[in-house]
Amino acid sequence: MKTEEVVKLIKAKIPITQELDFEIQSWDGKSLKLKAPYEKNKNHHNTVFGGSLAMATIVSGYCMTFMLLDDELGSQWLDHYTLVIKDFQCQYLKPVTKDFESLSEAKSGDIQNFLEVLKRKGRSKIEIETIIESGELQLSAKATYVAYK
Repeated sequence: MKTEEVVKLIKAKIPITQELDFEIQSWDGKSLKLKAPYEKNKNHHNTVFGGSLAMATIVSGYCMTFMLLDDELGSQWLDHYTLVIKDFQCQYLKPVTKDFESLSEAKSGDIQNFLEVLKRKGRSKIEIETIIESGELQLSAKATYVAYK
């Protein structure tokens, strides 16, 4: 599945993401970079709304997990598995005042374990760490995603 197809799929499955206006910048099999515009997400303080930043990090993790599953199982994984978010934590460290990128990653061993357990047991979870930075760290987040049959 191409990154553009994942964006369309996420927007179809999670309607609120249609308001975020995001795109996947890169995917290398271990990390995913997502970009979102400042103008559409700014608040009355002329900074990016905290809810938009949280949504961008959650969506970045979803996109990464979709890509992991697609790379390992092919696009038919959608016919057999459901993907949900189990928990989410974030720290807002500095205001964001321009277009922003989030970077989502999981430890390499965690990725392999997630995929192996999913194939063996039909259910698995993975913790994804996501950051937003522009010269300095602006947001740090962790989320756990669960895939199950």
